[in-house]
Amino acid sequence: VKFGQSGDLPRVRLLAVTPTDNLDDADRFTFTFDGPLASPQSIGQPVGDAPFDIEPAIAGKWQWSHADQLVFLFEEQLPPGRQWSIKPAANFESALRRKLVGEGEYTFQTQPLELLTAHSSAVDRQHVTLELRFNQPVRPGDVRRHLTLTDTNLDRKLEPIMLTTESADRIVMRTTKPAGQKLEVKVDGALTSDAGNLPLGQSATRMVEVGRLFRMIDVDVSRPGVSANTTVWLRFSHALKHGQTLPSIAVDPPVKGMRVSRNGYNVRLYGPFQPGTRYTANVPATLLAADEQTLGSDATVSFEIPDRRPSLDIPVGRGSLMPQGNLLIDMKAVNIDAFDLTAHRVHPNNIVAHVRGDSRQKTGRKFTQRKIKLNSKLNELQTIAIDLRQLLEGGAPGVYAIEARAERPYWMRERAVVAITNLAITAKQQRDGYHVWVSSLRDAKPVAGVTVSAMTYNNQTIQQATTDEQGFAVLKGTADHPDGAIWLVTAQKGGDLCYLQPDRRKWVLDEVDQTGRDHPSTYDAMLYTERGVFRPGDTVHLTGIVREPDGSTPPAMPLELRIRRPDGRLLPTVHVPPTTNDQFLFHVDVPTHVDGQTGRYKFTLHVPGSKSPIGSTTALVETFVPVRMEVKAKPTKPRFGADEPVEIDVNAKYLFGQPAAGLPVKVSPSVQPMAFKSKRFPTHTFGDSSRSSMRVSEVNVTLDEKGAGKAKIDVFGDSGGVWNVDVSASVTEIGGRTVTGRTSTVID
Repeated sequence: VKFGQSGDLPRVRLLAVTPTDNLDDADRFTFTFDGPLASPQSIGQPVGDAPFDIEPAIAGKWQWSHADQLVFLFEEQLPPGRQWSIKPAANFESALRRKLVGEGEYTFQTQPLELLTAHSSAVDRQHVTLELRFNQPVRPGDVRRHLTLTDTNLDRKLEPIMLTTESADRIVMRTTKPAGQKLEVKVDGALTSDAGNLPLGQSATRMVEVGRLFRMIDVDVSRPGVSANTTVWLRFSHALKHGQTLPSIAVDPPVKGMRVSRNGYNVRLYGPFQPGTRYTANVPATLLAADEQTLGSDATVSFEIPDRRPSLDIPVGRGSLMPQGNLLIDMKAVNIDAFDLTAHRVHPNNIVAHVRGDSRQKTGRKFTQRKIKLNSKLNELQTIAIDLRQLLEGGAPGVYAIEARAERPYWMRERAVVAITNLAITAKQQRDGYHVWVSSLRDAKPVAGVTVSAMTYNNQTIQQATTDEQGFAVLKGTADHPDGAIWLVTAQKGGDLCYLQPDRRKWVLDEVDQTGRDHPSTYDAMLYTERGVFRPGDTVHLTGIVREPDGSTPPAMPLELRIRRPDGRLLPTVHVPPTTNDQFLFHVDVPTHVDGQTGRYKFTLHVPGSKSPIGSTTALVETFVPVRMEVKAKPTKPRFGADEPVEIDVNAKYLFGQPAAGLPVKVSPSVQPMAFKSKRFPTHTFGDSSRSSMRVSEVNVTLDEKGAGKAKIDVFGDSGGVWNVDVSASVTEIGGRTVTGRTSTVID
């Protein structure tokens, strides 16, 4: 066959390109031909020239899997919402020495964008907060352009304010409360996801209930991986009351060790849920919203735990091991049949580039590779002990990059960096560098004669020193060094090498902010207001204290207070005159306008002419009315008979101590049938499913001179069974505002 004369080349036909569906979890394209093209020696080997073009490009590699099968392995999992085209490359004939006949162009796509749910997550008198959940992250600005909100009662369009600012699969927004109880949410079909080029395709419309009734909205189940525990989110329409003792939430079948917690609008169930199992969760009616509403009746939801996603995990991905130890590292795996284990030894002169993130091929040499097969079952968690002594043929001291890559899916991989060393580095930062101690991991004794080096991010050695008999050395290097600040400290003695990033904080407590704040370089000021929220028209009384960086009191000087509105605009600067007291304490009054913008105002204190503030604080300006009264409602006894009225004691007092005498009270009962359980039959629930809630008339009473009143509620005559009575007692203040107290009791 003469190169370039395609007419003389043997012909080949492409029978199939797979997979044709479920591309989201795929790890390769497989090209099957009608005859053998590769020699036995080529099987499993990479292909030099790509015979097909993939647009847009995908990171990966070509290799022969069989004589008649060519595969392209994905380096990363394919993003959702994308479409790719595959066609023969211009060099197809020279790469495979064949002439392609028949169909050769294919199109593939991952799952398109989909609007999963739309619901209201909060409602007040003027606004409603909406949450749209998609199957993949979208940009809030794109959603805003393709979104239409309609008040169905008045047939008018509403303008949304996007509260989510970054790409996410949950987009939260705020809009004007519609006149009725329903709001139409419509997303047109041109919307695409953040990483995708496939549009929604057709408009998605959802009708959203925006009533103020507290209810469960939906359930969201996280797909488990190698963790034994799974998280299930029960989502509600209102924020849950902070500090409440959560009622007992039952899950059937029971989950031993399940933990229940509250988070904003959600109840979080966390425990060893079993994949492939369907559960039912029951939330008692007594769960409290932030506004003291209860669910009214038990809420029940069913959900299924999906299969575990194929996963590899090395729990400790960076650390040191002694050469004299067993050199074992743990790895966890699930739904993986086999994986390749590879080790690269990092060259000492490339240690900075390696820690910086450069590829292993550029910073080290391939040491060894082994295939590990697992006798795995579906969803079975496995822990594998990787013996580095066998993998590294003895485990000589040095820095090694370990990678475990799944056979399928090919893009699933986990990495670790292990220093096999007897040297331990401790570095303490000083004004002009670091004091370094090197000790032995084996016996904790100081190690003398170790060469310690100060390296910059650009791989420049700015100083070296040798440890003394106490294992001590000093490395000089300031932040303004021409070659850069010290970024890495290495210690080397013979073939033993280890390193330390001195600015990496190893001791981190979960959920505890330890960052602190930067030390002031000029003046330092503390600003605070008398309270955190003000009504429009109130005067914000602001206090400030100014200090030198060392804590001393500065001399008298003028200052500027700059005020930024919630929309980001600056208000006129307020000039703070020089103080006359010896503590540099000042007060500034900032009036607000009755019709001014509501929201968060930011106050920053500046030296005149300076752009950088020396102190700042914030305050909210909102149209709120403070609570002035406390209302308590309590039944006269915990249970009532069916033939007697329910008696409710109501007490109200002003928060400054005086009784709310002479005010009207409206007592509103809600009666629901109750199911009950017996200790003799713990697996059964008893009740009459034919019974429904009953309408009971409201009762109006007037509080006496002590702010007390008693309401008698006639519930029924001859109706049997057990009933739960939720009661709200609303006291109306002079001016029309009401304050409500709630209680409940039982009738049997």
